[in-house]
Amino acid sequence: MFIDISNSFNDILPPLSNRLETLERIAQFGEHYGSRKQFLKACTINLDIFKALTSLFDQSSFIYKLLCTHPEIFEELLYEAPKKQKTVKRLIEEIQKLPKSKDDFLKYLWLYVKAEQVRLSIQMLLYDAAHEEIAKSLSNLADSVLKALLNLIDPEEELTVIALGKYGSEELSLGSDLDLLIIAQDDQIGEITYNKVKELQKNLHYHHPLGNIYKIDLRLKPYGNDSFPVTSLDGFKHYHYSHAKLWERQILTRARFVSGNRNIGNQTLEFIKKLNYTKPLRSKQIKEILTMFERIQEDKLSKNPELSFKYTSGGLLHIEFFVQILQLMFGSKHQELIKKSTINVLNLLINLNIIETEKVNLLLDNYRFLRKIEFHLQINSFKPVTEIEDFKGSGHKLAKWLHFRDPEEFWSKYYTALDNNKKAIDNALNTVLILNS
Repeated sequence: MFIDISNSFNDILPPLSNRLETLERIAQFGEHYGSRKQFLKACTINLDIFKALTSLFDQSSFIYKLLCTHPEIFEELLYEAPKKQKTVKRLIEEIQKLPKSKDDFLKYLWLYVKAEQVRLSIQMLLYDAAHEEIAKSLSNLADSVLKALLNLIDPEEELTVIALGKYGSEELSLGSDLDLLIIAQDDQIGEITYNKVKELQKNLHYHHPLGNIYKIDLRLKPYGNDSFPVTSLDGFKHYHYSHAKLWERQILTRARFVSGNRNIGNQTLEFIKKLNYTKPLRSKQIKEILTMFERIQEDKLSKNPELSFKYTSGGLLHIEFFVQILQLMFGSKHQELIKKSTINVLNLLINLNIIETEKVNLLLDNYRFLRKIEFHLQINSFKPVTEIEDFKGSGHKLAKWLHFRDPEEFWSKYYTALDNNKKAIDNALNTVLILNS
C-alpha cells in the first residue's frame, strides 16, 4: 500500500512517537475508506493528506476511531482546505444547510462538529497554528452550534446564554465541557423556559458511541445544583449582592454573551462589570482567593503533583488565578484589563507596567507551553486531561510531538517552567500585597 509514498517516509515519519502502530492504523483506515486505490491515489497526489493522517493517527486514538467509523469526514477534508479560517457567520451558514428533520439534523450536526474539530487539529499539528488561535476557533464552533440550536428551540429569545470558564474566555480545548449560565426575564421563568433549557441540553448531549456533540455544565449558576436551570436577571443580581462567595465573583471575570436575548445579555454583563470592577480587591480578599487555589490543589492533585500541568503550583490554573486577581485589583483603574482571555490580559499587563515585563513574558511563554501539552494530551481521547499520567511513555511522546531532542530535554523545560512560574507569581503577589496593605 505504501510503496508509492515510501520515498517521503523520512520527511513524514520522524515526528511520530510510534511509527509502526501509526502505519498499521493508516492501513486499517484504508480498508474502511472503501477504495484502497482511491485512498492511496489521494495520498500520492497530496502528501500533506498522508502527513496529516499520520500525525492524527499517531496522537489520537479518538480521531482514528472516528475516521474509521465515519470515513466521509475524510472526504470533507479532501475538498476543504484545513488551513481555512471560518467566522461564526460562516459556520452558522454551513450548519443551516444540514438536513432539517430533527433526528437527521442532530446526527449530521454531530458529524459536522467532529469534522471541524479534526480540521482544527490538523491546523495545529501540520501547520503549527498557535494554540490560542485554535482555542478561539473551537470556541467559535461552540458558539455557532449554540446559536443554531437556540434559533430552533427559542426563536422568541426568552433565554440568554452566557459562557463561563474556558468557554467564556474563548480558550476551549478538544473535549472541553461548556460552562453556561442561562438567564431570562423574571416574568418568563417557568415551565416553558425550563423545557427549552432541557431541550437544549438534550440536543447537545446527543448520544453517539464516540461521545456527545458537547457536554454542558450548569453548576456555576446561583445556588449550584440546588436551583432551577434558568436564573432570572433580578435573581442573579440579588444572589451576588447577598449570598455569593468571592470565588463566584472571580468566575464572572470570564463571563461572555453567546446567544439569545442581547438586551438581557448586555444588562447581565454591565452588572458583572459593576460588581467586579467598582472597588479593587483588598489584601484579605486576595489571600482568600489564594486559599481557594490551595483547596483546589488538595482536592485535585494526585500522588505526583508535579505531573499535573493544570493544578500544580506554577501550572495553568495558578497562572489563571494570578491573572484574575490582578484583573479584580486593577480593573477599576485600568478598564482595558476587563478582558476574557488569559493571554490578552498578560499582554496588557506589559503596557500598563503593573508587573515587570520580564516576568510577564516568562509567564506568557510558559502558559503557551503548558497549553500545548494540554492540547497534545487531550487530542488522544477528546476528553479533559489535567496531568501527564505515564511519566516515561508520555514524556517520550510529548518530546516527539513538541520537537524536543529527547525526553530529558522536555522534562527539563517542563520542571523549569513550573518552578519559574511559581517564583514569578509569588514574587509579584508579595509586591502587590505590600503595596495594597
